[in-house]
Amino acid sequence: IHAQLLIGSLVCEAMDLTDANNKRGLFFCFPDLAIRCSGYFRLRFEAYHLGRQGSPLGWVVSDVFQTFSPKTFPGNVEPTALSRTFLRQGVSIRMRDSAAEQATAPKRGAVKKKAGTKDDAVGSAAQCPSQ
Repeated sequence: IHAQLLIGSLVCEAMDLTDANNKRGLFFCFPDLAIRCSGYFRLRFEAYHLGRQGSPLGWVVSDVFQTFSPKTFPGNVEPTALSRTFLRQGVSIRMRDSAAEQATAPKRGAVKKKAGTKDDAVGSAAQCPSQ
């Protein structure tokens, strides 16, 4: 049932980027990942090495975040400095005030991270419409 809650790309490659403080690192971006229903959730992300089967290299669980139905959506928030920095480096991030700045993310890295694994949603799944 968890996979039915998530839409968008569930797998991405690591990108070698610089953050808003000019510190270089590997980042995993999921700009089109969405949850189909309102509630409070957290996601578990797992990193795997391409071409190798087995256990993940590591995993992390996100902080709890809230999603909204179209009726209760409070409106867009301002893009963060990190989002703007990634956009300038070619990451495809949709921002309401900078549609002309959008670019396609370059293919980088050999590590993939996967969202939407078990234990990825907690809380309000019962509010979702029947599938």
